[in-house]
Amino acid sequence: MYAGHDDDQAPVRESYQRLAAALTAVLLAVGAGHAWWLRWTCDDAFISFRYARNLVRGDGLVFNAGEAVEGYTNFLWTLGVALGLAGGVDPTTWTHVWGVLAWLAVGGLLWGDARRAGRLPVAAWGWAAFPYGRVFATSGLETMAFSALSLGALVVALHARARRTVMAAAALASLALLTRPEGALVVAAAGGLIALRS
Repeated sequence: MYAGHDDDQAPVRESYQRLAAALTAVLLAVGAGHAWWLRWTCDDAFISFRYARNLVRGDGLVFNAGEAVEGYTNFLWTLGVALGLAGGVDPTTWTHVWGVLAWLAVGGLLWGDARRAGRLPVAAWGWAAFPYGRVFATSGLETMAFSALSLGALVVALHARARRTVMAAAALASLALLTRPEGALVVAAAGGLIALRS
């Protein structure tokens, strides 16, 4: 009788998981749409835009041609802006698109981690509801890219067993470090998680 009771409950659990997945997908889609509707560009983003523009023009990664002064702290993001400029895309549009994609990546990582653990994706729902995440998704800054890379590194490190997943965690943590100096903390945290698991 007990085993039969378990069998009766399995479809209910599966239906709850499907319902939670549908709700999460809707919340993240609505959140991404709202982030796009709120799009704006922080004045600090134009520092990276100028460095990127000068790099694409052949003047080097400088603010003013001929003056080698590092005035940015987001190397990887600045290179990404340069990539967009080299392709003829306006940097505000380019960073808005990548910011929203990174915002979605954070939600997807939280959702995926909950699914792996067999839990409801409450953290993903909280992320979709968090107003400042949506606001800064399109600020032109590296905030969302750093958040996605950092969370990705920690989630992969938390589940790293094989050498391949350890290397993936290390790669994501290294990319976070190249995006923001605080990425050094992500490298340390991911390394600590991997060390504890091994």
